[in-house]
Amino acid sequence: MSPKRQQQIKVETDELHYDYALSQIRRHIGFTQMEVARRLGISQPTYAEYEHGNNMRIKTLQKIVSALGGKLSVYVVIGNGIYDLKMPSSK
Repeated sequence: MSPKRQQQIKVETDELHYDYALSQIRRHIGFTQMEVARRLGISQPTYAEYEHGNNMRIKTLQKIVSALGGKLSVYVVIGNGIYDLKMPSSK
């Protein structure tokens, strides 16, 4: 990744708030737990456990973000380097 792109990502990520819980994101975009659970093919109580859990698998998080209409991106920051971690397909 070019230094210019790294700086652009840094500026963009500095503007983000990292303390959003999954439930806050879901509510912000207008979904209920039941709607997301239906999209995932699971029960609402199971989805609620995902929102309140603190040890979720990346694959599960990818599926939830996809059900919300998004794409999960993971960046690794080491020193001044920002690395876009390639994620496996969520399907």
